[in-house]
Amino acid sequence: MASTGMSQHETHLDALGRLMRGWPGEALDPRGIVRIVNRGGSKPPIFWVFNARHEPENFARELGQDQPLIYARSLHLVMPPDQDRAAANLPLARYYAQVLTPNLTGLHLFLGANCQGARLMLELTRILRGNGGRVSGVCVISALPDIEVGVPALLIYGSRDPQHDPFFFDAVSAQKQASRCFATVRRIVIDAGHGQYAVEGTVETVVARVQEFSVSLNSRPVFSA
Repeated sequence: MASTGMSQHETHLDALGRLMRGWPGEALDPRGIVRIVNRGGSKPPIFWVFNARHEPENFARELGQDQPLIYARSLHLVMPPDQDRAAANLPLARYYAQVLTPNLTGLHLFLGANCQGARLMLELTRILRGNGGRVSGVCVISALPDIEVGVPALLIYGSRDPQHDPFFFDAVSAQKQASRCFATVRRIVIDAGHGQYAVEGTVETVVARVQEFSVSLNSRPVFSA
């Protein structure tokens, strides 16, 4: 329960800090909710919003030690599933942007998120771009939030997860929305069910597609020491 006088945002930050104790990587903020794995890698860093601890562990393993992975967490398990997270995502995205800004040179970054973290990631993308940061592209998995960011997007859906694929129900409307939100759109469907995109047997495919797409954008972000 929140302490007297504590804002909802501060309550969420405290909850995220508790949930992420012991998560892999080096903390970039005092609360330990923005972290980096493989910091010494020479490749351009990727930022991701995850929902559970096993996800950054599996992503980092598949990306390899030469690929820095900066990550944070969504409000999954912090807010009830039936509660609207749109208003809560915005201050959290601002917090993540404040942490990222002094740690990146040029803010030329590729970002991604799974399902519940997608809206938060796109809000962060919009903030970074609004502050003059250069975002090379984004990856959205198992979602299609109606947030315009104006950068290239890789959309990944699962063949066993059609209920979270708007293209499955109305491809024309989904394509119109995606074209409005992103500069270009690449959609792929892989053999996966909901919540399985970061598990062994599927994460290998996801990471390979993300790497292919991010490299194709020719981004050159540099993480500062």
